[in-house]
Order: sequence, then C-alpha cells, then structure tokens
Amino acid sequence: MRVQDVPGNRYQRSMQFLRLLGDALSWKTDRVALALFAHIATPQIRLTTDPNTLFFFLDHLDADVDHLVRMNELIRAHGGRDASPYPTEKVGAQSVGEPMRIVKP
Repeated sequence: MRVQDVPGNRYQRSMQFLRLLGDALSWKTDRVALALFAHIATPQIRLTTDPNTLFFFLDHLDADVDHLVRMNELIRAHGGRDASPYPTEKVGAQSVGEPMRIVKP
C-alpha cells in the first residue's frame, strides 16, 4: 500500500484525537464513555458529561496499557484464569443508569 507516513505512533495520534474530540464537544448535552482494548476490553470512564473526567484520565494514562495482557498470559500459563476484574463475556445493550448485564451464549 502506498501511503505517506505520519509522525508519531498510534498511541500519540489516539491521544491527540481524544483531546481534540474533548475540546470539540459542547459538554452541555454531549456525553462520553471510554473503554480501552488491550487483548480484553476494560471500561475506564463511565458515561459522563464532565470534561474534567476525560482529561484527568488522559493525563494519567500510561503509554504501556498492555500490562493486563502480560499478567493474564502469565496466569494462564500457570493454569489460572484471567486477572481482569471485568467480565470477558459478551455484554448486552444497556440504558444509562442500568447495571451491566452479561449475555450468555
């Protein structure tokens, strides 16, 4: 594929995009939730209208977000289960304020 390379890595570009998105929202009726995907999806920020929540999280996010992946690989190698406190099953659709429901296949 012939494309022009862009400066920075995916992490830096993602952080820049999230900050631009946060600045572009009106935050009056707009809401944001954030989940990270590093082998498993882990919710990081609940649905919020508070811009400080998003920017605080982005300011304190470590570039090495795959620490759970390495920990889970070690645990699985020794016959254990995932170390993630979050469910890895499919999660059903939910309304704001409802608890998370797990959909068993």
